[in-house]
Amino acid sequence: MRGQFGRILLVIGILATLALVAVGIEGYRMEISREAIRRHLALSLVVVLALFFAHCWNFLYLSSLGRGLRAFDGLSIDGWRWRERRPTAFALAAAVISLLGLFLLGPAAMLDMIPGWFHGVAFVLALALQVWALVLESRAVSGLERRLRGLYDSLPA
Repeated sequence: MRGQFGRILLVIGILATLALVAVGIEGYRMEISREAIRRHLALSLVVVLALFFAHCWNFLYLSSLGRGLRAFDGLSIDGWRWRERRPTAFALAAAVISLLGLFLLGPAAMLDMIPGWFHGVAFVLALALQVWALVLESRAVSGLERRLRGLYDSLPA
């Protein structure tokens, strides 16, 4: 189980992204009734919170693991430096902001404050940003956990 925490967070993110797709499909197919809207809103809230959880913890994990590797072995192990972190941090921020926007645009579309198609476009954009963030997170986790395994292997038994 050593060095698998990042993978577990990625699995939570992937499952929550698949749930986001399911909630989006359910939203496109739902009839307009009070009960259907409540269900869609509740499911959306659960999915958004699961994605927030996965992205935030993954960012904290990546930051602390990179910092810990640098502190343990000085500069010989290239930790997760800001240069490498910038694209991942930007993707995570964009994914989280897009989820918040998507969640807030739903009631606005329901109340006819914005056209309904706008919420659908926001869903597609949020989904694309989720996938992009997960790909970048996966690359960062793989690189850091590979360095961590190398460090474990170099320690005396």
